[in-house]
Amino acid sequence: MSMITIKGEVYWLWIAYEPYIKKYLLMHIYKERTLTVCYNFIKELRRLYGSKYTVYTDGAHYYDQACRWLRIKHDVYDQEDKNIMERAVQYIKDRTECFDDNFPCKDNCSKEHVKNWFRAFMTYLNVKIDLSKFIMKLMDGG
Repeated sequence: MSMITIKGEVYWLWIAYEPYIKKYLLMHIYKERTLTVCYNFIKELRRLYGSKYTVYTDGAHYYDQACRWLRIKHDVYDQEDKNIMERAVQYIKDRTECFDDNFPCKDNCSKEHVKNWFRAFMTYLNVKIDLSKFIMKLMDGG
């Protein structure tokens, strides 16, 4: 989770990232960072990917409680994984800032507009990663 600003208002960007397959699983923006928001975010992860996976987080108290309510295993990631996660989130924030510098929101910009952009960007990132693996495989003769 990371703070972003939309038209001068603070929002929280929630990101689920799987570092071992290098996939962004889910991104949402919310006005607050509460146990209820965390619960809804993890519930959406469970709906998309099932409950057999462990959710790894930075250890904030609301993650543990939300996972218990949803009957999903929760663990706190180690320092190495924390660095990977922070880089993944920073990558998103840097690209978002670059995009906003070149294509700033107009007067009719809304939270929905930003959510749609994040959804499209997440799809692009995941497809780009898959294509690069595919191209590397082709170059190796496989």
